[in-house]
Amino acid sequence: MNSTRIALAQLNPRTGDLERNVAAIKAAAEKARSADADYLICPSGALAGGNLKHLVDQFDFCRAVTAAAAELAEGEADVCIVLHEPALVGPGADATSAWVELAEGEVTELGDLEGLDGIVFTPAGPLLLRSMPALTLDLELDLDLYEVAPVATVVVDQGVFFTEHETDRAALLRSYQLRNDAPLLYTNLVGAQDSFVYDGGTCALARSGRVIARAEDFQEDVLVVDLADDGHLASDSGVAQPYERAEAVYRAATVGLRDYVQKNGFSKVALGLSGGIDSALVAAIAADAIGGENIIGVSMPSRYSTDHSRSDADETASRLGLDYRVQPIGPIFDAFEGEMDLSGIAEENLQARIRGMILMAISNSEGALVLATGNRTEVAVGYSTIYGDSVGGFAPISDIPKTLVWEISRWRNERAKQRGEVEPIPEHSITKPPSAELRPGQQDTNSLPDYPVLDAIVTALIDEGASVASLERDGFDPETIDKVAGLIKRAEWKRGQMAIGPKVSKVTFGVDRHYPVVNAFSTRSQS
Repeated sequence: MNSTRIALAQLNPRTGDLERNVAAIKAAAEKARSADADYLICPSGALAGGNLKHLVDQFDFCRAVTAAAAELAEGEADVCIVLHEPALVGPGADATSAWVELAEGEVTELGDLEGLDGIVFTPAGPLLLRSMPALTLDLELDLDLYEVAPVATVVVDQGVFFTEHETDRAALLRSYQLRNDAPLLYTNLVGAQDSFVYDGGTCALARSGRVIARAEDFQEDVLVVDLADDGHLASDSGVAQPYERAEAVYRAATVGLRDYVQKNGFSKVALGLSGGIDSALVAAIAADAIGGENIIGVSMPSRYSTDHSRSDADETASRLGLDYRVQPIGPIFDAFEGEMDLSGIAEENLQARIRGMILMAISNSEGALVLATGNRTEVAVGYSTIYGDSVGGFAPISDIPKTLVWEISRWRNERAKQRGEVEPIPEHSITKPPSAELRPGQQDTNSLPDYPVLDAIVTALIDEGASVASLERDGFDPETIDKVAGLIKRAEWKRGQMAIGPKVSKVTFGVDRHYPVVNAFSTRSQS
C-alpha cells in the first residue's frame, strides 16, 4: 500500500517581511526534505504574515507576495510546498485569497477563497486530499460538493490565542474529522502580530480521533506524518500536551511582548516599578521575553509611597537583574504645586502624570519602549490616570484580569521554585492589598468592589454578554452591578487612547469590542 509523507510547518512570520518569511519557509522545507517528506503544508499567512488588516488592499504588497511565492517555488523539485495566502495577485491582476502549490519551479493556483471577515482573515476552511500520488494534491474547498470520501482533511489556520481557544479548537477539529470520516492534519502560526498571539497547536488526528502528533505551543516546529492511501496515519513526532491556563496565559503575554519588541526593532523596554503586583508581573514577563539586562525599571516614590513598596520594587529589580533606577517625584511635584493650587483628584493624578513623563523622557533619550502595567480589570472600569500610569507603547497584561494576575504570578513563582531558581516576584507584592498610593491610606477597594466580585461582573458583562437582570438573578448586588456597568461605559473614551497589548480574553477591549464614546443607552432601563 502506498503512503505519502507530509510535513506540517508551525511558523512565526513577521508581517510584511517577505525576505525573512521566505527564508523561514525554505528552512522548514529543508527539514521536510531531510525527513523525506513529499509535502510541506504551511499555516495561513506563513509568507505574507498574520493579521494583515488593510495591508491586503495595497496592490504593490500583493504583487510582492506573489513574487515571493514564485521565488519560493524555484528549486523546490522534491518537496511540494502548500500555502494559503490572503494577498496574492491572480491572473486577472486582482488581489485574491488562494491556495497555491509550489513545486518544480512553478506556482499553481488551486482555488480562490472568501478569506476576509471584517478586518481579520479567518482560517481558509478545510481542504480535502482525495488522492496522494507523488506531488499531486486534489483540493476541494466546499465540503458539500465531494462525492468520494477524502483521504484526509487539512486545516490551515491563523488561530488567535485566548483562554478557551484550545477547548474550542479541539472540538472544531474533531467535528471536521468526524464529518469527513478521515484523518485530519492541522497547522497554525505561532508568535505575535500586534495584539494577536498565535499559539500553534499544529497536530494530526487519526481517523479514530486520537491525536498522534502535536507540536509544542508557542514554538516553531515541523511535524512529519505518514498518510497511507487507505487513510491510516502514523507519526514519530511526539504529542506535546497543551498548557494549563495560568502557564498558557503567561506564555502568551511573554510571546506577545517579545515579538512586539523584536519585530518593531526595539532592543530594550522601560517600566515603572511601584512595588505592586502588576508592575512586578510585567517586569517578570519582560525579563522572560527579552532578558532582565534589557529592562529599565524605574522606582518613582512620592511622599505617599510606603517603605514596603520601595523595598518591594528594589527586590523585584534585584531578582530579575534589571537596569534599576530611583527617581523621586517629590521635587517635580512640589515645583508644579507651587505654581498651581491643586487638591483632590487633580493632586493625585498629577503624581501619576509626572511618573508618565519620566518614563517617556527615558524612552525618548534611550530608545526604550515604555510598558504600561495596567491589568484588564483596571482597563475595563477606567481605574487609571490617562497620560499617567496608562502611558506606554505596549501593555503586556492589559487583557489579564486582576484575579488572574495573582494566579499566574503564583504559578510563575512556583515554576521557579520547582527549577531551583529565585522566585521572580516578591511574595509581599502578591499578598499585600493593592493600592495606587496617591493619597494616605489609599487602597483599590476604597473605589472598587473586591476584585473577585468585580472580575466576575466584568467577565459576565463583557465576555458572556450577560444582562443586568441576569446578574441580579445570579445573586450579585444590584448597586454593585450598576456601578460596574457605569464605570465600563464611562471608560470607553479612555480605552481608546491606551496602548495595545496581547489578546488573552475571549472578548478583548479594542479588538473584539467597540462601543461609541457618546452613548446614552442604559442597560438598566431595558432590564
